[in-house]
Amino acid sequence: MQSNLITVLVFVCVGILVTNLVTIITLFLLKRKSKDNKVISDEKYLDLNIKFQYLITILIMGGFLLAFIGWNTKSQIIKELKGEILIDTKQQIDAISIAGDSLELKFTKLGQLQKKQREKINELNSQNDNLQSKLVDISASIEKKDEFIKTLLHIYIVTDVDLHFEKNVARLYYKDLRPINARKLPEFKEPPIVNIQTKSGLVFNIQSNTKNYIEISPIAGDGGPFLLTFWIVER
Repeated sequence: MQSNLITVLVFVCVGILVTNLVTIITLFLLKRKSKDNKVISDEKYLDLNIKFQYLITILIMGGFLLAFIGWNTKSQIIKELKGEILIDTKQQIDAISIAGDSLELKFTKLGQLQKKQREKINELNSQNDNLQSKLVDISASIEKKDEFIKTLLHIYIVTDVDLHFEKNVARLYYKDLRPINARKLPEFKEPPIVNIQTKSGLVFNIQSNTKNYIEISPIAGDGGPFLLTFWIVER
């Protein structure tokens, strides 16, 4: 408001100076155009001067008034525009702030979700390690059982062998023995392991054992006959 008043005062001062200048020039021109080149009377000069000053002052003040009104209107329009711009800017800033807060919240939730996913993955990896360890133990146990089964597959049982000893020694060929858990004994590449059992508990001594036959003799007792059971393990 103070700036507008200063502007108006400046316009008024300039208007007064212009009015006086225009009056002087007009009177000078009127004097030159006078037909008889006589000096204009003071009364006429004063009346003419007042009329000119009054007219010019009215015109100038009217112009200044219009300029002032236009200036105030312009200032009001600028003020309103600034207010609208400030409101729009504030609304945009608030919207951006809200969007930023929402985006930050989403990033926070995303970080929490990623953390939970990493924890779940670590838990699954731990479970997988435990499972792998159990699978290794199971595999080792299966291998042991396979070895045991393979060993069982190489064990042959021959029962109810009716044997009579002559000269206290008896020779048995493996090809003539019939095991109960196989069609026949295999052809051994080396002498098998043989265990002899009897129902009477009599003990027999293995005199000779080759890949083709075995020779046995009773440690005590007569020449038989004896009913024997042979446990034969292939090497």
